Amino acid sequence: MFWEVASVVGKVLSLAGVAGVVGGMFSLYLSRHLGSSTREAVSNYLLASAVIGIAATVAFFCLQVGAINQSGIGGILDWPMAQILAQSSLGYSTGLRLLGFVMAAIAVLILRQHLTEVNSKHHRAFAYTLTILAFLALAASFTMTGHVTSLSWTAHIAIALHVFAVFLWIGSLWPLLHFCGLQGQYRTAVQGAMEEFGKFAIGLIAVLVSAGIFFLWQLLESWREIYTTDYGRGMLIKLSGVSVLLLLGATNKFRLVPNLRQPDGMLPLARSIRIEMGVVLLVLLITSYLTIIIGIES
Repeated sequence: MFWEVASVVGKVLSLAGVAGVVGGMFSLYLSRHLGSSTREAVSNYLLASAVIGIAATVAFFCLQVGAINQSGIGGILDWPMAQILAQSSLGYSTGLRLLGFVMAAIAVLILRQHLTEVNSKHHRAFAYTLTILAFLALAASFTMTGHVTSLSWTAHIAIALHVFAVFLWIGSLWPLLHFCGLQGQYRTAVQGAMEEFGKFAIGLIAVLVSAGIFFLWQLLESWREIYTTDYGRGMLIKLSGVSVLLLLGATNKFRLVPNLRQPDGMLPLARSIRIEMGVVLLVLLITSYLTIIIGIES
């Protein structure tokens, strides 16, 4: 039981790191008109997410070594077993995810520097290239473990697009909540950032839903498996959480964001985002359970 619980915690932190990196990069773009202090806060969030992701990914790998070893806590330091796992799909997935986190951390360190106008364009171009490579590495890491490994390359693309859309959305929640706390001269800019996110979210939802349906179609031999198997029922629970997120997102876009012009318009939106963050935690826990106990990477 210890290994399962510890692995779920490690997995949740690793997934949270991915979300923070992907959503943080997009939020850094959204914060371009919200002042240097806000951009610094978002970059700190992004960097912290990368560091947490690195630590959690390493810890998760070590926990898998210990779980196989079954010789107590000291088993996580079994080097021969770690070498064997490093050459498995888990090892390749871990390596790709670590590479993605490291490249993201380097990219944000470059972007947050106060560069001169002469050199900034070249540095930013390098940072953006690193960011794209980091996103590709993180997305690819989800295609190398679980049931998805036996599926077609189109299913691999679908799961990569699905997780990228999910993590960009949920990883943007903390920065958006931070934006809600801005007042005065940035109030109009905050509304603009929220509206921009809402427009982008429409495309995200389209990718999330279509890629998710295609992935399930590839994964399940029959739609009856969605309620006759353990992983099918687990997916139903996860989909319920995602449905709640979609409902909250729709409420934010069509009702709360347009009301930001009102004096107290930020408060309902901030409350809704906090609820979204709670639901996200539940979804991450379910996803980690599916991955570790049942073996579905999604």
